[in-house]
Amino acid sequence: QRLEYAKILANLKMYTKAKSEFLRLVDGSLASPEISLTVALLSLELKDNILAEKFFNQALERGYSDRDKIQIYLAKIYLDRKEPDMAITFLDKISSGQLFVEAKILSAEIIADYRSVDDGIASLSKYKNLSPNDKLQFLKAKTSLLYNNDRQQDAFDLMKSEDANFNNFAEFKFDYAMLAEKMGNTLLMEQLLKEAIKIKPDYADAFNNLGYALHCIGTVSYTHLTLPT
Repeated sequence: QRLEYAKILANLKMYTKAKSEFLRLVDGSLASPEISLTVALLSLELKDNILAEKFFNQALERGYSDRDKIQIYLAKIYLDRKEPDMAITFLDKISSGQLFVEAKILSAEIIADYRSVDDGIASLSKYKNLSPNDKLQFLKAKTSLLYNNDRQQDAFDLMKSEDANFNNFAEFKFDYAMLAEKMGNTLLMEQLLKEAIKIKPDYADAFNNLGYALHCIGTVSYTHLTLPT
């Protein structure tokens, strides 16, 4: 009954009371890695990173199945404490699985912030045996690192150099088009959006942006474009 009561409190976002109830359970007869994780998450919600770290580690010690998820949380705790090397240490423990890409991109962002953008990009470039989609996510991360650090031309040049490698990826064409627009190259943007639509005929975002762009430059009205249903 206490467990159900604690869950109800958490669902009602009464986090302080919920944490108190779960703390009574965490070393009792119902103790489990899931309860340790719950206490850790409630502690995070209450801005108590020290207690959160303790119970994240307890969840690991008790054999919580999704260890990578906890490594991400621990990395973010250390990042919040301005300890980037410790944050990266936790992220480095994630070598595969569903959170691999998220972990490596977060690590690259930390490296870019605390060392250099080029070091951040290099940390992503060392991974070779990636799926096409993972390669695309890494490329987007590299481009963002460059663009957001006042290296817009480098970001554009990187996308341009990868065009042939992602010739059949509508998402790449769309992202490249949006970057071309930011660089003032509306003709290239139009071309890339059309290529994205050719690859993915129901790509609503590409249709919308192409329609808006063409309307603005006066070459076509919205009525000339048929949005997918």
